[in-house]
Amino acid sequence: YQTQNLVKELTMLKSGPTSTPEATVGPTATPDPAADWKIYSDKNGSFSFKYPADWFLWNSLDGDSVLLDESSFDPNLIVEPDQVEITFTTTASKELVDPYLNNFTQTSQFKTGNNVIFNIMDTSLGPKEDGPASQYLFAQTVVSNNLYRFGLTKTTYKSVFDQILSTFKFTN
Repeated sequence: YQTQNLVKELTMLKSGPTSTPEATVGPTATPDPAADWKIYSDKNGSFSFKYPADWFLWNSLDGDSVLLDESSFDPNLIVEPDQVEITFTTTASKELVDPYLNNFTQTSQFKTGNNVIFNIMDTSLGPKEDGPASQYLFAQTVVSNNLYRFGLTKTTYKSVFDQILSTFKFTN
């Protein structure tokens, strides 16, 4: 009986598809969704982040804000934060940093691959904060008395927002 079972098993193994044993198969590499994205670096070279290559970026006149959107605007127009999908602001102004910090109610945290921890505020869970009424999610971190803050306008772009956030890094 045992010989017949062994013959059956050997026959099935010989006739079945050949495969590599699982122990020798290495992990498959997960493609980086941001591999072909553009890189934004601030004018001082102190931080950078990636954003989709087919998105458009505008710097504010004061140099403290970056506006990101997947559609282009007339470059002669003044673009407001509530007109774009994602905003990024950095400031050291105490008059701006203190109100941002005092009105911020953290709902979670996000840690980038570069060990930058952003505190998240989901304003859809509570009252809207001062600022663009259409932004529902903010991520901010304070380093050396500088505030770095991302804002998201539409839930449609939450995964893009998270990917942009994950690429943020301090460079010096």
